[in-house]
Amino acid sequence: MHAACAVERAGKCSHCDKPLGGGGGYVQFSDGNKVHEDCKAAYLETDDALKCGHCKKQIKKDPPQFSGKFFQSGAYKIHAECGDGWAEAQADKCRHCNGPVLPIPGRFKGSFKRDAEGGKVHSECWPDYQFKKGGWTPPPDPAAQAPVPAPAPAEVVPELSEADWGITDGGAADGDGDGE
Repeated sequence: MHAACAVERAGKCSHCDKPLGGGGGYVQFSDGNKVHEDCKAAYLETDDALKCGHCKKQIKKDPPQFSGKFFQSGAYKIHAECGDGWAEAQADKCRHCNGPVLPIPGRFKGSFKRDAEGGKVHSECWPDYQFKKGGWTPPPDPAAQAPVPAPAPAEVVPELSEADWGITDGGAADGDGDGE
């Protein structure tokens, strides 16, 4: 390759704006910016340096918002504090609710099933997804059923004595025991 072509292909330094090619080393950051080895320290102090792949803000210690800690995800560096948002944005989406297939306390355990096309569906969404597709009828949801009314209180009947029934001396009203 011609020297002039190498210089043009490499581009310009994001810090000093001079050509990168021609034998001098350079560093490429996760956000695509390239700088000369000699410009790296100064570049890292600028607002253009090392941006978070999620929020696009510079990765540096900036209390109370950012600790300065980050993790690498593919070609991107992500603030530790942006981790949950990054994970949700990058996660596979549920074919039923379009939410991220991740554990989300109070909503999803993070488990999933695959549909016929290989897409992911939250385990919690699976019954409704199958019903919507016409392949399965979900069991009735006990929480959605109309509440069963409480039984009416029993009628209080006063206790009757034998005299109230007309029973005297062993059940024979006329005294001869035949009940007549």
